[in-house]
Amino acid sequence: DWRIRHEHTDRDCVNHDYQMAIYQGHGWTHRWNWPGTFCVLSYKNEPVMSDTGLERWSNLEVLYQAYGDVLIGGLGIGMVPLALLKIPEVSTITVVESSPEVIEMVGPYIPSHVSIIQSDVFSYQPDRKYDTIYIDIWSTICADHWEQMKVLGAKYRRHLSRNGIKPWFGCWLKEYMQAEYYRGGINHE
Repeated sequence: DWRIRHEHTDRDCVNHDYQMAIYQGHGWTHRWNWPGTFCVLSYKNEPVMSDTGLERWSNLEVLYQAYGDVLIGGLGIGMVPLALLKIPEVSTITVVESSPEVIEMVGPYIPSHVSIIQSDVFSYQPDRKYDTIYIDIWSTICADHWEQMKVLGAKYRRHLSRNGIKPWFGCWLKEYMQAEYYRGGINHE
């Protein structure tokens, strides 16, 4: 049911519900997506992740925060771990991905020194500490995800190293989903 495809658009915004919700629903006027060909990971024909401009923008914070030993929850199309490899301050990268099919499709494009562990982030038990932990397992922008983010934050913050410069834990669009949750905002599921 998992699939990777390349989608071409001549329009300024790719027509995915989760992108359109941000782009149109909140009055932002920036051009987040541009014409071109994009890689799209889908499950049962529903987009899960892509490398559109908006998707890249929504994952920038981890690139600014990352250093040392990094744990990523969710492989997606591999965009985040591949970008992290370009950051000199990053020492190691471990990715936890629940889907063996995603690992089979994307894993061959990830360098072998990136560790990919097949497990669910809710049940995975790290056996070490990390300087940076980032969870990106959601395919929609939904206020209900805030509850999951709180659970994962409580679990994974215990696995942050206290020896680093500034240990960091984050989730994909965490502040946005938190704000939506508390104001009774969008639910797409």
